[in-house]
Amino acid sequence: MNIFDTNLARSESVNYKLNKFTTVKEQGSNVDKVYFIKEGKVSIQEETLEGETVQLKTLEQDECFGELELFSSEKCYYQIVTLTDCQIVAINHNEVIKCMKEDFRIVQYLYESICSKLRNSSKYIIQTRTKTVYERLLMHILDFSDNGVYILEKEKLALNLNTTVRSLNRSLLRASHEELITVNKNIVDIVSVDTLKRYLKSF
Repeated sequence: MNIFDTNLARSESVNYKLNKFTTVKEQGSNVDKVYFIKEGKVSIQEETLEGETVQLKTLEQDECFGELELFSSEKCYYQIVTLTDCQIVAINHNEVIKCMKEDFRIVQYLYESICSKLRNSSKYIIQTRTKTVYERLLMHILDFSDNGVYILEKEKLALNLNTTVRSLNRSLLRASHEELITVNKNIVDIVSVDTLKRYLKSF
């Protein structure tokens, strides 16, 4: 569903053109708008009590963030960082609520968005407890790559996967030997995104 086929298209909005790796919202900051992604990809991240940054999900074109805070008085649940150059449209919460009353499709869209985030949170918990480091590595590279290219920061990635750099290196080497990825310094290229998706479904 294209949300701008609804009456939100007539709402007062703010348009952002953001460069890659721009922090859109800090965890704990105030949120008074819903942000709709027209182009690009963003990362939903959470900082743990130990100070580690965990990447939970990627959002792409036609998805949104800020809708959780629309239904509560809480501050921003997560940190949002662009993974690519992005075009994002922000609409004030009060304006969104007004449009929701006029067009049920907006209610449905936001409900589905929240459900997707809840499912992904559960999926993340299950993966960290049941999947191997190798499986979690491949899932992470697939989720957070840009056109099949992933920028590798080993220490940070090891923390995200709850493993050591040594174990991470073994998993990277195995994926290279299985011709799923190629690694050149800090650049990881997925040989075939479709092949990697099929491979992960086999687990």
